[in-house]
Amino acid sequence: MTGPDLVRYAALLRGLPGVEQITAFGSTLHVTGHDAGALNTTAALKQKEATHLWVPIRAGLEDVFISLMETAVEDDT
Repeated sequence: MTGPDLVRYAALLRGLPGVEQITAFGSTLHVTGHDAGALNTTAALKQKEATHLWVPIRAGLEDVFISLMETAVEDDT
């Protein structure tokens, strides 16, 4: 997704149906989640606001790595 003030917009997206991860990649945000139906519904509703451009893409290796790192359990031993 692209558009103005992505940091503020990312905060507004957190917790919406289907949104599990939001990652900045330069001047874009990758918004991902495991429930494609819920994520697509949220994207369609937000796209109607016409403040940001939502473009569906396939998750890349970077997205997968970040997701795995966020869910990894720290080993303090």
